[in-house]
Amino acid sequence: MLLYANRGGPGSHLHHDLSVAARFLEAVPQPQLVLLTGRAPVDGPPLPRGVSVVYLPGPDDGIGGARHALPERLVRRARAAIIADVARRFAPDVVLVDSGPEGRIDEELLPAIAELRTHSPSLPIVVGLGEPVASAA
Repeated sequence: MLLYANRGGPGSHLHHDLSVAARFLEAVPQPQLVLLTGRAPVDGPPLPRGVSVVYLPGPDDGIGGARHALPERLVRRARAAIIADVARRFAPDVVLVDSGPEGRIDEELLPAIAELRTHSPSLPIVVGLGEPVASAA
């Protein structure tokens, strides 16, 4: 399974996705799971055993922090290339995407999905809808 969860932090979708990953690891004999994320989990459970994590760069990941921030277009291209390369090398049996409440798939995923579909047209791609964010009344 290739699991794309680009949201992190307390109460985030990443915690839910790690729970899904743990259930997957329990249910599938000899599972392989790669988690693609832009943020490490914070104040949550440890990563389930059997999960490999690929951390995607963010605009402030350059040496020296925000003062040496990378241009956004460069970060987007780098992230898309990393995602596509991981997907190509891993060749998952299923892709799970945490899309958030709007149901939109991040553009950085599209090249990887297109390439995976070329080689495996029936590859299941599951797009999960996150919990809607409650607005303050």
